[in-house]
Amino acid sequence: MAEGATRLDLVSIRCEPVGSLGIAVKTFPKQAQSMDVRNRKVDALLRKAKKWQAESKELRRIILDCGLTEEVKWRQPCYTLQGKNIVLISGFKEYCALAFVKGALLEDPEHILVRPGKVQAGRMIRFTSVREIAEMEPVLKAYIRRSCGSGASRPEGEAQEDF
Repeated sequence: MAEGATRLDLVSIRCEPVGSLGIAVKTFPKQAQSMDVRNRKVDALLRKAKKWQAESKELRRIILDCGLTEEVKWRQPCYTLQGKNIVLISGFKEYCALAFVKGALLEDPEHILVRPGKVQAGRMIRFTSVREIAEMEPVLKAYIRRSCGSGASRPEGEAQEDF
């Protein structure tokens, strides 16, 4: 232990509700929080991508700037907040997309959210170039932040939609 450090200096503490019984206290090493927040599985997934690699990397940078946790779900980069799915990066034949799991709940003042097919809650923003993504960065960050505060958790019994 470093001189002058206490055990609390070395861990992050998070309290979580546990049913009607109270709260659980969990500790996490602070060192893990200061490390690179990129997920190696996402690194590998993006390296293997045949299309939209640069666009996906730019979207990834923007999303990580918003403090979300990076995972791989449904063979796509998925970003979560406190274990709840917020947004995914998806590559398609004609475009790549930033897909909001609960996008139907988001205000869309820029009118950029698109409903992909017959999904109920999901909405996406489509891109065809890194330049397009870079120009929209402040708007994208605002949408991501709103999504984090807009009931991002699924109501009980509702299935996760796959983009």
